[in-house]
Amino acid sequence: MHRRQNVGGRCKLKFPTAAILDYLNDEASAEEAAELLQWVAKSPENALEFARACALHADLRERLCGERRLRESGEMPILPPLVPTRPIRNPSRMAWNAILALAACCMLALGLRYGWPNRSSSLIPTSQSTKQGNRESSPVENSFVTLVQSSDANWGQSKNIEDGERLGRGELKLESGIVRIRFDDGVEVTLHGPSEYELLELGKTRLASGLLTANVPPGAEGFQVDTPSGQVVDLGTAFGIDLSRAGLAGVVVFEGQVEVTPQNQTNKQLLSEGESILMDTQGMIRSTQYATTNFEKLWPVSSGIAGSTGAFRFAPQWPHKVARIQSDSEIFVLPEGHVTRLAERCSVDLTESGSYRLDSELTPGEIDPGTRLRSFLLLFHPASESPLIRDPNAAQRIVGSITFARPVLGVILDGEALRASDIQFLGRVVRVPSAHRGLELHHGRMGDRLTLSPDRRTVTLDLAAFGQHSDHVRILVDASAPPDGRPPHRRHRH
Repeated sequence: MHRRQNVGGRCKLKFPTAAILDYLNDEASAEEAAELLQWVAKSPENALEFARACALHADLRERLCGERRLRESGEMPILPPLVPTRPIRNPSRMAWNAILALAACCMLALGLRYGWPNRSSSLIPTSQSTKQGNRESSPVENSFVTLVQSSDANWGQSKNIEDGERLGRGELKLESGIVRIRFDDGVEVTLHGPSEYELLELGKTRLASGLLTANVPPGAEGFQVDTPSGQVVDLGTAFGIDLSRAGLAGVVVFEGQVEVTPQNQTNKQLLSEGESILMDTQGMIRSTQYATTNFEKLWPVSSGIAGSTGAFRFAPQWPHKVARIQSDSEIFVLPEGHVTRLAERCSVDLTESGSYRLDSELTPGEIDPGTRLRSFLLLFHPASESPLIRDPNAAQRIVGSITFARPVLGVILDGEALRASDIQFLGRVVRVPSAHRGLELHHGRMGDRLTLSPDRRTVTLDLAAFGQHSDHVRILVDASAPPDGRPPHRRHRH
């Protein structure tokens, strides 16, 4: 396999290059690999020759596979030169350098075979989930955020981020569209592009520009957003920030309270729900009229809604005075607080997909305690001065479809059942001017209809209202993340 070559009056074994290449390309047999390693160990000269062959092989592979580009970008460490730049006359030093070169070659071979770790903290994703069959590997330890939903997201020159991807420290530069991210402590932040937002650590972030809403559940109070004009710290529930590129920040509190500290100041100002302020980079702060118009385009995604058609419209985020949310031509969507874990079993009127026109067609059931879900109240309530209140002939139908990001677990549409579940999901009794707020399922002209799509994500309402009647529906949507994507267990009542 090898031949003799005379060098300086001495004869040494010359190992064929083809055999070395077979070894480096994992094509050598176990016997050939053992013979090669024995040859390398015979002398420093052999080890140095093997190191040169490894270096040449690595350089050629680098040019072909693009590893040089990775090193220049900082994603692959730069190894020291494998071959000395001048002759080494000391045999012992030559042997030592050959050993070092051989070690470097081993490191390089391992790097080429298994990939170098990502050392760049400026990259947006801190982990790429590798799929193994239908399962995904665990995320890296330094990730603390998940991208849970996106709508027409454009990341510009940045790397695209897919729904479900785990993120850690780094900057999110969203050119356009809307994305919703969830921190591991349950805080949900929705961004509207163009925006620049930096993830610092769990509970601490920085907004450089753009539109943001945050929903902070109980137990995660203290969530912090730094801006060029000041700091915003949540003390519970939901708020929004509208930050211009010039650093002018508008802070609006939808629910609960936030603490605002202007730039270069220590004085804190407490804002409660229904209040808003403007602050600039000079530390000036002033109260403004409460308005949520700029944030309304974020509410569907921030609430876990993928889309809607027809008459659906989001209700104002504050105040929650359901009796005053009225329209003759719109079905309002009212998200009911945070993701919650059921403390007790919940009875529902409908659990299966299908089209429902009669009470006898309903599929009642129960949702088990401990289930994580989010609730929505859909309501059609004609205005008090509307002709619908006075003239039966003015009654008209209203139709719309709404699609949720996760499957529907159950629907509550009976008036008494709605009233019984108000405290459980709204935290209070809803005051409505009518004794009738559920759906009327019958074949008459004033009968209502509800359809749940086969994938359990889209609810279509075909409603009619007259007089003091209003139509309310409570939708309970899955908020867990089972590995197989199936909704949690539901108990059916027979």
